[in-house]
Amino acid sequence: MPLSNTPAILPEEFVPDEHTIIIGRGRLVKQHSANRKFDKMVEAIAQEYAATPSKAEKGLMLTHLINEIHEAAPLAGFVRKDPTTNQWTLVEESIARQTAAQAIRNVLSHSYRSSKQSKSKRRFQQIAAEKQLEAPTQPLFLAPKISPVFTMSLPPRCVSPSENSCSSLDSSGRSACSRCGAHTMPEETLSLLVTAFGQDLTEDPFEPRPILALPNGFEPIPFAM
Repeated sequence: MPLSNTPAILPEEFVPDEHTIIIGRGRLVKQHSANRKFDKMVEAIAQEYAATPSKAEKGLMLTHLINEIHEAAPLAGFVRKDPTTNQWTLVEESIARQTAAQAIRNVLSHSYRSSKQSKSKRRFQQIAAEKQLEAPTQPLFLAPKISPVFTMSLPPRCVSPSENSCSSLDSSGRSACSRCGAHTMPEETLSLLVTAFGQDLTEDPFEPRPILALPNGFEPIPFAM
């Protein structure tokens, strides 16, 4: 259909076909076969359009694109639907040129953003790699081993409460356990333990209380606080 400076109302039975580009928004508009074909035509000339310094030459490129669309079929061109009357209208040349120019700008804008993001990502990776190379390697800090100033070992003590049942005199005259060889516990120390932990003593090695057993007739010495 030839270009016109005024919009043309199309017949009521008109249905957009593969040669009719719909001006509008939404998924159905973008998926229309003529709109997808138009997007490919725009992508094919977008870079050349951006590289052209003259506005007159850019205008000629738009004219060539629109003429190519209108000459494809008798009712080919740019149409839009009136939301009030639901009537299809073939838009005028100025609206068609604005639609084509905006489509080219959209393609260039998307391409520019993708290129800019890619360059920024590569630059960020380059800066991170340079910082990693410049950073000195620091050895891990190891805490020094501290040796004890002195060591002291205490002689083993027998925990038997009675020398009669477990002890005997050694060569030095001290009382020693005949079974374990350790010195017997003095009665004063034993009395303190009995006073602190009570009469309920046990020989169970898993009990937290002293492993003690009071002999028959043994009376602990009272402990004064």
